[in-house]
Amino acid sequence: MCAQDAKAAREEAARTAVLAGEEKRAKLTAPAKKKRKKEEGEPKGVRTSYLFFCEDMREEIDTVSPAADLNLNLRGKKLG
Repeated sequence: MCAQDAKAAREEAARTAVLAGEEKRAKLTAPAKKKRKKEEGEPKGVRTSYLFFCEDMREEIDTVSPAADLNLNLRGKKLG
């Protein structure tokens, strides 16, 4: 009788493990959430202190080097 109980317990544990695995798999293959569309005029995102710095320094760089006004890479190099 003990062997049958042990076998039944192993079978039940195997069934629950299979079900748990299927639940995890279902969560992993769930469709991705859709991104919310931004309203017109809504900010793009959080502005960092570096962006505030770049905005302040842009005028100074343009007066020192007029070529930086046209070339974004050159402006970026000068900002650091």
